[in-house]
Amino acid sequence: MIVLAAVQIVLRNVFDTGFLWADPMLRVSVLWVGMLGAMAATRDDRQISVDALSRFLPSRWNARVRVLTDIFTAIVAGFFSWHAGRLVIEDYASAMTAFASVPVWVCELILPFAMAIIAIRYAIYAWKHFREALTEPPRGPQGRTLKDEDPTERPTSNAQRSNSFQKRRADTGSRVVPHENSILRRPTP
Repeated sequence: MIVLAAVQIVLRNVFDTGFLWADPMLRVSVLWVGMLGAMAATRDDRQISVDALSRFLPSRWNARVRVLTDIFTAIVAGFFSWHAGRLVIEDYASAMTAFASVPVWVCELILPFAMAIIAIRYAIYAWKHFREALTEPPRGPQGRTLKDEDPTERPTSNAQRSNSFQKRRADTGSRVVPHENSILRRPTP
């Protein structure tokens, strides 16, 4: 595609000529490559997403939000597929050609197919994330599950504070008892 586009630019600008079929074929090729790429990205769940909220939400809420976005995406992709299918049927009836006697409906055939695949995959992802939201144990600070957390070993937000506290405890020989409402461990007198 890049070579054909470069040749077309050189022919048009230098020799004032070009292939009549090249520009429409390049547009259709970009459409097909884009839709095939979108299908491949959704297959591996690696599509582009804006995840500004996911960094601040607990993992259980991330899964719940993801269920909503997956359902919304599946619905939008399903509508797109439906209407793209209607477009293909209308263009089939009109018998128009896109380039070099290739019918327009053949060029558009990727649209309903790819969007239907994407809608199905997002519906599957919505179900998967729904199950994750129900079964995942709640997580505490630093991503550890609360059931695995040792109450005497509470994590601190500042590594240097933790290290200096451990050093003071070793120097004074004081015993550490976790405070019920604090993430810092306090020495007892």
